[in-house]
Formats: sequence, C-alpha cells, structure tokens
Amino acid sequence: MSYQVMVSPVARKQLEELDRKMRRRMTSAFVGLEADPFHARPGVDIRKLAGVGGKADLFRLRVGQYRAIYEVLDGKVWVSEVLGRSTAYRFL
Repeated sequence: MSYQVMVSPVARKQLEELDRKMRRRMTSAFVGLEADPFHARPGVDIRKLAGVGGKADLFRLRVGQYRAIYEVLDGKVWVSEVLGRSTAYRFL
C-alpha cells in the first residue's frame, strides 16, 4: 500500500523557515513515508510517540536536529509540525 503525505499549513511554514539543505533532507524523508510510515529503516528514523494521552497515534520522523510530528489516517500521512529537537515535544 502506498500512502499520500499531506503537510499542514503550519508544517509547510515551518519547512520554509529551514535552510535549503535541511528542507531538502526533510522533504526527501517525507517521500520515504509514502512506502511505510510505521517502521524505521535506513534513512527514515521513525518512532511512535508514547504517552500522548487521548490523541490519535502520533509518530515522529527524525531528520538531523529536526522532528516531523505526524499521524496516519485513511491511507494518508498528516504532517502537523516540523520543529527543532528542543521544542518538538512541548505541544504534546
């Protein structure tokens, strides 16, 4: 099964604030989510977030010092945030 990656307006703005090299790395990692958004593999570091309480199953994608927070619903990967490592988990 192939998944479609959807980027929220907030995450899109956060992506635009990254430097060109990091933005390119992050968007390449998003392509990796199309094949399998649940399991880590070389080049795609994925973890399910624990202790999110009441919210849907959230995952994080690590690319260098940045994290993309996303959930998978109905064959789509919904990226909600792209944040630096130090601030990525505060909103949970």
